[in-house]
Amino acid sequence: MFNPYSIKTDPSRCLRHRYNKSTCSRCLNACDQSAIKIDHGLSVDERSCTGCMLCAAVCPTEAITVERYNLNRTLGELLIADKPVLACSLKDGLMAHSSGPCLGFLSPEHLVSIPVLIDKTLQLNLSECSDCENTHISEFLKESIAEMEIEGVVLVDSVNELDYHDIQTGRRDFFRMLRREPFQAAHEFTSSLTGGGTRKSYSEKSLPMKRRLLNAAYRAGSVTSKKKLQKLYSHIAFHKDCNGCSACTAMCPTGALSKPNGKLYFNTFSCVGCELCEEFCPKQSIYIIPIKEHQTHALEVCVGDKNDQCER
Repeated sequence: MFNPYSIKTDPSRCLRHRYNKSTCSRCLNACDQSAIKIDHGLSVDERSCTGCMLCAAVCPTEAITVERYNLNRTLGELLIADKPVLACSLKDGLMAHSSGPCLGFLSPEHLVSIPVLIDKTLQLNLSECSDCENTHISEFLKESIAEMEIEGVVLVDSVNELDYHDIQTGRRDFFRMLRREPFQAAHEFTSSLTGGGTRKSYSEKSLPMKRRLLNAAYRAGSVTSKKKLQKLYSHIAFHKDCNGCSACTAMCPTGALSKPNGKLYFNTFSCVGCELCEEFCPKQSIYIIPIKEHQTHALEVCVGDKNDQCER
């Protein structure tokens, strides 16, 4: 079957290419077909790849992405549906309000953010997955939802269990929807999307699309949803042995670390938790710490110097 979507790679975002001693193997571990090659540049063997897109889901820096997929369009189509359904487009006739590549592309950031931004429960139509060569993505989605305790996503394995209705939005309902805060946040996010398509230089700082999606959901979310979203954020600590060399700021692919005024600045919203700074630090003086649900105060920009912990 023809697959209109393909894998796009950008070695400048790959942790193994930014630092040759990095031990990151997220994409390699996710690929059952051993289709990903990193020894001589980052590439995907199209003969082996089945298009499950799990490599794109697990890559924290988006060194691997889905080419020709429009997240802007997906959000728009799901927003106007009363009970939105998302499905893979590789199977003909699947009932859905929006379709795209194999649903293996849905990272934890996607799964936790999209329901917040559309302010509705999202149904994933997996009714044909059992007959697909990528049937393993169902388990990946189940594990992600369980680990994040996501309540806004429902996995539907049978078409008989799908709550699907054609879109019937009247003019009054449409304008009422436009005034809702989640819609405005989603619109702000999608309006900020740029075409991209070019590889970046190694020195360029770039925030992955799925992290921008998560940040948009955090801004729009309720207190309860923020506690769920926080599980995907990280905080930082500097050991007393830090000598302030600031090499970590150059190595960070997203710009979460900077040193504009002689002190190290860390921006939680720009950190993807890739831990490259930990691996690269010559003094082994940096620690990336996942933010726990009860730490509601921790999502801030913070400052540290060579002799203290990162302090807000």
